[in-house]
Amino acid sequence: MRNINLDQGWTFDYGQAGGMRFKPSETEKVVDLPHDYMIESDVFPEAVSGAASGYYTAGVAHYVKEIDIPADWAGERIALRLDGAMMNATIDVNGNLAALQHYGYAPFEADITRQVYPGEKNRIYITVNPSMQPNSRWYSGAGLFRGVEIAHMPML
Repeated sequence: MRNINLDQGWTFDYGQAGGMRFKPSETEKVVDLPHDYMIESDVFPEAVSGAASGYYTAGVAHYVKEIDIPADWAGERIALRLDGAMMNATIDVNGNLAALQHYGYAPFEADITRQVYPGEKNRIYITVNPSMQPNSRWYSGAGLFRGVEIAHMPML
């Protein structure tokens, strides 16, 4: 088994991922992980979670990354490992839903073997939705707040 770190060079933007966008939005930017977009926002005295969230609010946002899957990975199991995605994360690979993880504090793995094309560029979309407030007794943050790796291993 081999893990490759994917923490560098994600495109981040607010709202749902996908759609036919021909030019970047004004809020789109390139970020490295870990990334917490809640802390980058303004505070509001009327925030639903109040002091528990530091008066921050967070809406839906997404991360996009294109990766090359080597051709010699064909026939192997390929997984995306996320150490922390706050919360209600959906993993979409090349336009196909690969995984859904509601809990934001637990690391998880998405088997993306059937969604990738070895020997080609592959697009990963990760959408997070921590907008259901209150969602914690303390500041939880929002986004991909830990690392992401891709792993490949022989099929069992």
